[in-house]
Amino acid sequence: MKKFLFAFFLMLVLLFSGCGSSGKSVDLPPLTEYPKWDWSNDTTVYVVDISTGFESDEILFLQAIQGITAREKPQVYLNFLGRLGYNVWLEESQEKHGFEIVNVSGIWELADIFKDYIRGYVAYPVWESETMNYAATLAGVLDAVPVTPRLRAEAHSRGFQQLDNAANYRNISQIIRNYGSRLNKKKFVSLNNTYDWTFRDYGIKHRCITVYEDQAGLQPVYDFMEPNAIMFGWGRDNEVEGVRRLSENQIIYTATNLMINLSFYEEEFSTEVFTQPNELIDKDLKAEPGKHYVSFSYSDGDNVQWIVNELPLDVTRWAAQRTVPLGWPLTPLLPELAPIIMEYIYKTAAPGDNIFSAGCGYGYIFPSLFERDNLIEYGEMTAEAMRRSGMEYVEVYDEFFTGQTSTEVFEAYLRNPQIKGILYRTGDYYAGGKGFIKWVNGKPVVSYRDALWNLQGAYQNTTERQRNRDIYRLAYRISQYDKDPSKIDGYTMVMVHAWSHLYEGIQKVADWLAENDPDVVIVTPATLVRLIEENVPKTDAAPVKSFTDRFDYSSVSHLY
Repeated sequence: MKKFLFAFFLMLVLLFSGCGSSGKSVDLPPLTEYPKWDWSNDTTVYVVDISTGFESDEILFLQAIQGITAREKPQVYLNFLGRLGYNVWLEESQEKHGFEIVNVSGIWELADIFKDYIRGYVAYPVWESETMNYAATLAGVLDAVPVTPRLRAEAHSRGFQQLDNAANYRNISQIIRNYGSRLNKKKFVSLNNTYDWTFRDYGIKHRCITVYEDQAGLQPVYDFMEPNAIMFGWGRDNEVEGVRRLSENQIIYTATNLMINLSFYEEEFSTEVFTQPNELIDKDLKAEPGKHYVSFSYSDGDNVQWIVNELPLDVTRWAAQRTVPLGWPLTPLLPELAPIIMEYIYKTAAPGDNIFSAGCGYGYIFPSLFERDNLIEYGEMTAEAMRRSGMEYVEVYDEFFTGQTSTEVFEAYLRNPQIKGILYRTGDYYAGGKGFIKWVNGKPVVSYRDALWNLQGAYQNTTERQRNRDIYRLAYRISQYDKDPSKIDGYTMVMVHAWSHLYEGIQKVADWLAENDPDVVIVTPATLVRLIEENVPKTDAAPVKSFTDRFDYSSVSHLY
């Protein structure tokens, strides 16, 4: 799912009724413990371009000042000119709010501007593996800047005194014992020290534990956290194992490792509830006999760092070209974490875009491993975040379902009136459900039946022939599926792997189907689910065929 390579592909503008028991309404607490800043007040933003000329310890120093000062209001922005989307978001924010920008060239210039916010410094030897993270943890609780030996003399000359030394701590448990009353119990950060430029501003602002440990090293952190706490960043284990361990400990995963400035983005003052950017282009479509209905959905919209980094590179270009109706899963946390980016996504949506909640809703978990009470609360958190985002359908992903646990898990979501249905993914290519439908609380759970996915991983690691093989084999399979919309066999949800295929692949599938099988109709995910509700009996069922069956591809092999 989250192959953290900087791929050049698109991620743009990323919705899918029934009766059932109602969950109680929940007032979702904001992820920030600090009041949102009203941009109508006069604000100056000090901008530092860190793309050249800064060492890793200097960037951590800057991020500490950024995080500490952001508790009062947004005042520091770290730009990365020529790379990713950071200048786009700065320009969007300045255009909306009209703040003054003052460019700052060095760490001590910024320290002089904000010296009244800084109580002192935390020493750390940069060469030791975990001390950068320990220094970030200590900086947050002590309102301090992290300082390596080479910066210490200058820090002293400017009147900063040492408050603690990260080298004094052999493990995170010792920091928890010393500073537990000051540390955040609702969120923590996991970051590899090789990502020396990323995300520590947010952890420092929120006084989070920042670590990069194996599971044994993380257990004291798990024990310290409250249920349904969030781990930001990215873990040391492989993805499935990492999510499994977090879920067993009732922790939510949110991918944010390769990004900066979240302490700034979350300061956007926003009380609005977002609404879908478009009225569905196929909202009045009725199922016709002899037709097969298919919908495409991109993966990875729960990945916050991907949205922040990759989205602005392609969104304008691709939005103008897109004609195929598409589903865009998107984290419903964006209105709280980065509303300026949420606004950009919604305002640049193409007419056929259909946005719904990505991942497992509020974050990335395996819900079958959550305790019942925590899962019910998690479902309520998801529903409220979806309400703020204008979403009605949610993706759910799990690798550990059994028949009974799946019903209980789905019910924890669908008991909430805001959530009208679930798109379920599991197994190989996220299409291991093979298109089955399940009805819970009178609402549909529709699993992905097929996928556009290349096992080579990132787009740049594949050849055009390999991609075309995926594309035309998928198109052929869809043409062979049953054309009877009165049965679940007449519908297909396709997962598009965002790391290995671009929109052009979907367009090629659509073009081949239009020429070779006009009885296949491409619709938005919300419309596909509605057609199922209107035409398919409300009994659990699975299609006869799926992507795992054998097909004769000889008629399309010349295309690759």
